[in-house]
Amino acid sequence: MPDLSDVAAALSSFNALKNIAQAMIGLHDTQAFQLKVLEFNGALIDAQTKIFAVNEARATLVERVRELEEQVTKLKAWEAEKQHYELKAISKRSFAYVLKADAQGTEPPHQICAGCYQRGKKSILQIEARNTASRALAIPQMYICPECKNKIVA
Repeated sequence: MPDLSDVAAALSSFNALKNIAQAMIGLHDTQAFQLKVLEFNGALIDAQTKIFAVNEARATLVERVRELEEQVTKLKAWEAEKQHYELKAISKRSFAYVLKADAQGTEPPHQICAGCYQRGKKSILQIEARNTASRALAIPQMYICPECKNKIVA
C-alpha cells in the first residue's frame, strides 16, 4: 500500500514548487531569477521522484489485487467442482472422492485422490500397471495418484 507519508511528501513537494513559482513572479533581478529557476528545477525533480515512488506502490497494489481476484476465482471454481464428488470407500480401508451419478454428464466415472481433494486439487486416480507375477499372486489392484503419488489398494 502506498505509504501515506510518501503521498504527503509528494504533495509537499508540489506545494514547494508553487511557492518557488510565486517567488519567481516578483523577481526583476536576472541572477536572482536564475537561482530560483535552479531551485524550482530541483524541487520539480524531487516531486517527480516522489510521484514515481507512489505510482510504483500503486502498481504493486494493483498487481496484488489482480492476484487475489484470480485466487478467489479459482477457489469459487473449486468449490463448485467439489460439489460433484462424494467420499466413498473403494475398499475396506481406502477412500476416494467419487463422481456423483447426477454430476457425471459427459465425464466417465472416476475417483479422485482424497488427499489432493483436501488440498484443493482434482487428481484422478489411475490404475497401477500390474505384471503377470502380481496377478498370479493375487496382489490386490492398486490405484496411484499422479499428483501426490499416493497408492491406494482397491
